[in-house]
Amino acid sequence: MRRFCILDHLSGGRFEFGIGRGASPHELDALGIDSTKAAKIYAEAFETIQRCFTQESVTTTGEF
Repeated sequence: MRRFCILDHLSGGRFEFGIGRGASPHELDALGIDSTKAAKIYAEAFETIQRCFTQESVTTTGEF
């Protein structure tokens, strides 16, 4: 989180952070990712990212 704060200050408040699934089932299949699990994979990753913003140290042992 501190690094984001520093980056935000260095950029004059122009830093934006965004994430998104952004992959079609066809793209996921081409990468060997089960497209039926994509929503669960995204949700698990998003929860971990959110914890990175609120905790000093993050460890995860999720399904994916």
